[in-house]
Amino acid sequence: MGVPEDWLSPARQRVRPARTMVGLVRLHPSPTYSPHVNRFLGGMSMRCAVYGGLLSVLITSTATAQAKSPSKPPRMSSFEATTSTVTKLEDSWAMALVRRDRSTFERLLAPKFVYTEDTTTADRATVLHDMFGTDIVTEAHNDSMQVHIFGNVAVVTGWLTVKGHTKGVPFEHRYRFTDTWMPRSGSWQIVAAHDYLVPVKK
Repeated sequence: MGVPEDWLSPARQRVRPARTMVGLVRLHPSPTYSPHVNRFLGGMSMRCAVYGGLLSVLITSTATAQAKSPSKPPRMSSFEATTSTVTKLEDSWAMALVRRDRSTFERLLAPKFVYTEDTTTADRATVLHDMFGTDIVTEAHNDSMQVHIFGNVAVVTGWLTVKGHTKGVPFEHRYRFTDTWMPRSGSWQIVAAHDYLVPVKK
């Protein structure tokens, strides 16, 4: 097959390979494009390849950063923070009964703490004394706690179940309690508490 004469013109012989990102690609002469148009298209191809590569790297880097950086949990409201704090303190009270941890009770009870159980009222010193008598608590836990906020006062209601033994005789007590907490010196303390001891069914 013969070669058209216009393909052998000096203008056609001046066409050079256009360099791209992946190597050298030779742009074959076309009857409908001048050498200037071919060079322009070659430059556009190179720029598109560069921009496309940069965009791909940016998207990949962003996706990787998001995958490695877990989103922060939502900030708790004042009510949620207070509820979480005082319920944890209630549970620490129950654990201290089992451990016979006097320091926990001294930290949680306010200086003028008032305690009522059924028809009996006691102050802070009496409560601390009676907690470490002959009763040995082997299990204690709270349930069904609810927190009621009144300004800077938190009132917690719930149930406390205590199991153990006294001089070898086992016991199980269930209390319906109401504890009143107030922030004092950067922490929360119980200023008043009321327990109702549920009678044992015979």
